[in-house]
Amino acid sequence: MLLAGAAPARTAPPVAPAAQPEFGGQCALGLAEGHSIATDCSISWTAKDGKRYCFSSEQARKQFLEDPQGNIQRALDFSAAGAVQATGERMDAYKTEDVESFVSHAIAETVAHNNGVFPLVDPVTGTTLRLIYEKIDFTRTLHGYGFFPDVIFHAQEDAGKRYLVDFWVKPGADKLEIVVAPGNPKRVTGLRDLARRDLLVVLEDPSVPAGSYSRLALTRAGVKVSPKSLELDVKAALGKVTSGEADASIVYASDVLAAGSRASGVQIPDDQNVIATYPIAVVRGTDNHAGAVAFVDDIVSGSGRQALTSHGFLPA
Repeated sequence: MLLAGAAPARTAPPVAPAAQPEFGGQCALGLAEGHSIATDCSISWTAKDGKRYCFSSEQARKQFLEDPQGNIQRALDFSAAGAVQATGERMDAYKTEDVESFVSHAIAETVAHNNGVFPLVDPVTGTTLRLIYEKIDFTRTLHGYGFFPDVIFHAQEDAGKRYLVDFWVKPGADKLEIVVAPGNPKRVTGLRDLARRDLLVVLEDPSVPAGSYSRLALTRAGVKVSPKSLELDVKAALGKVTSGEADASIVYASDVLAAGSRASGVQIPDDQNVIATYPIAVVRGTDNHAGAVAFVDDIVSGSGRQALTSHGFLPA
């Protein structure tokens, strides 16, 4: 998960350049036109800023380059809408109790590294408040955008002076993984096995992010699969496997971890895998810029990163 709200003041680290093609290797023209098309990125174009865009055909690249900036913006807009949907998918795997446990752990980690207090930059005065954690009051949910726990603190020097701090929690970057029955009785070893006739495989519908990512991974592996069914979200696909209705599916690695003893996972090699990425950034118009920058820093390199990794997500 990505957690935002407040954190110890730090200097934000430099952002490393993206190691993968833009849009996870999906056809940039397809995204600009409002649909997802998996590619092996053998046909690509590199912009002046060094970003690489992939295409499903030479004709797609030619058409894209007729208006590269406009097409990039349209692809970004469509991708952003897909990110909201993907966040909704990821949110479905968590209960409010899970989110509040995660926030409590993150706060405890921060407090442990700051002599028992939770530092928070006051957006009005710019001073750093030294707060003592009391409890999580309640958690609001906005599907597709995240969970918003409201946390009560009081000032270290005055227990009567209380603060209600809004946190923002959303699922983070996640690799794909093959999910199978506990113990892997069908001996699935990789994506190629999903084409076996003795396996009942379900996938997510290509209209949802997980389905699009799964097809991109299968394309990279050179595998064609005839799924028994196409599910509307990851939760449904995972449920088919854990209930015994299907032998295998492709889900997020964190879903396999969350399933516990109800399922086993088979890793997908990095050269075939797709990383579901959820960006975190400081909003330009924020009233608490220093606190926001500090919090992004904590997610990238601090206790927030440690908490994310422990829940099966990849570090930012």
